[in-house]
Formats: sequence, C-alpha cells, structure tokens
Amino acid sequence: MRTLLKAFILTTVLIASGCAVSPTSKNLLSSPEQMQQWRLEGKLAIKFNGKSQSAYFQWEHHLDDYSIRLHGPLGQGGAKLEKKHKQVSLEAEGAKHTAANAEQLMEQSLGWSFPVSDMNWWIRGLASPNTPVTSQTHDDAGNLKQLEQQGWMIHYRKHQPVGQLTLPYKLIASRDNIRITLLLKKWEL
Repeated sequence: MRTLLKAFILTTVLIASGCAVSPTSKNLLSSPEQMQQWRLEGKLAIKFNGKSQSAYFQWEHHLDDYSIRLHGPLGQGGAKLEKKHKQVSLEAEGAKHTAANAEQLMEQSLGWSFPVSDMNWWIRGLASPNTPVTSQTHDDAGNLKQLEQQGWMIHYRKHQPVGQLTLPYKLIASRDNIRITLLLKKWEL
C-alpha cells in the first residue's frame, strides 16, 4: 500500500511539473506548424492589371486573430486589415470597412484580394490544411520550394533560419493577373 502511495505521489509530482512550462521551453518550436503567435515585418510588391505598388507590412498573429498593417516609404499612407473575434475590418484613408471575410473585404475595397487564411500557412512555408493542394515540391532540405493551392502558384525563392526553424524569406504568389512578392525580413516568435 505504501509503495502504491509513493508511486501515486511521484506520478502526481511528475505530471504537475510536466504541465509547468518554462519561458525558454515555450519559445523552442520544432516546426512551423506549432507557430500560433508571431510578429512579422517585411516588404511586399503587388502587380495587378499592369500596375505595380509596394509597401512595408507588419503582421501580428495570435491564434485565429491577426492585424496586418501596410504603409509606404517613410510611413506614407497606410491601411490595416484586422481579424478580431471573427470580425474582419479594413481601415484605409480614414474609413473603416467590414465584411464577412478578408478576401471579400479586400476585393470590395482594393479591387483585388489574396487568401489571407491560406497566406497564414504559406508565409510559414506550409501548405494550408484548409484547401486541397494541387501540387507541391520540396528542396533537398525538405523546405517547400513550390506550391499550388486555390489556383495560386507560390514559389519559395529563399529561406532563413529563425530560432530553431527554417522559414521563408522570399516568396512569390501569383494567380491570373495578380503577382505578390513578399520579403519576410524580421520574425519574432
């Protein structure tokens, strides 16, 4: 009986200590799939109907919510696409617009859109689990090199080490008459 009690106490202590997460172990992610919260800064270039635009962006992501801020050189202009508590809004030029989803909102406000919910996966170098994959190829290190999903062709041109992960640095997503080039310069996990 005493041995059983000791085993129970030891098991309880081990389980309790296993549930406590130290700050350092919490930041050690072994795969991009585990990323649930991050901050990303970079640059994007968009070609749409023969016109080109570029902007800097800051993407803050927490579970299913996000905030993507866009601004031109020296902070000129600006827009903020945000999803909070299942509500999507776009603020630009002093006006705020809402819609059922980010893609619909971008199409109404900007005249073009890209699948933000899939881009959340693509920027991490992963195929989105939400839609079927048409094709994908990987490099010798196992990093995604090319992906086709939802009619979008994504080419991964360069990867970078971020902590213990390897994440994309440059990717190009294109579909029909839209081409988006992203430089993912500064990750904070």
